[in-house]
Amino acid sequence: MKKNTKTYGTEVAGLNCINKTIVNMKAIILLSIALICSSTLFAQYKYACFENEANKKLQLTVYFQNKKAVLIKYKGQKKAIPLVYSNTKQTENLNSTPPFYWTETYFEKKGKKVVGNYVLTNGGAYELQLTYINKANQKISFTIIKSTAGDNFNPYRDKPCF
Repeated sequence: MKKNTKTYGTEVAGLNCINKTIVNMKAIILLSIALICSSTLFAQYKYACFENEANKKLQLTVYFQNKKAVLIKYKGQKKAIPLVYSNTKQTENLNSTPPFYWTETYFEKKGKKVVGNYVLTNGGAYELQLTYINKANQKISFTIIKSTAGDNFNPYRDKPCF
């Protein structure tokens, strides 16, 4: 009878060891997933500063994350406006340098309704323009604030504009 008790005790101890190993493996897997997700969720922002050419006081900051615009904040505004990515188009123009440019369109939504579009246009290495188009199809154009550009007129910076 004692022989069976020792064997049974050894088997239980072995199962406990296996259970602990499985629990530890699950914890490692969950931690790995959390780290991967957090690196995506908390990716560092880059910022670009824009102003309206007709009204230099009308300025805004575009927040970029993973190379996409995600927020826009107008100077003096407390909250940033979330943007929803729509599409990217590349257009070829062989008569210019560079011979192509791209546009990215983002929606501004209030609830489920689209209330405006922001169109970012890149015509070269660091040449960015932004156009806001409201529901009435009125357009407001913005250009990079040159004094906020970094080295070699790179429009992207590590700190918000204001």
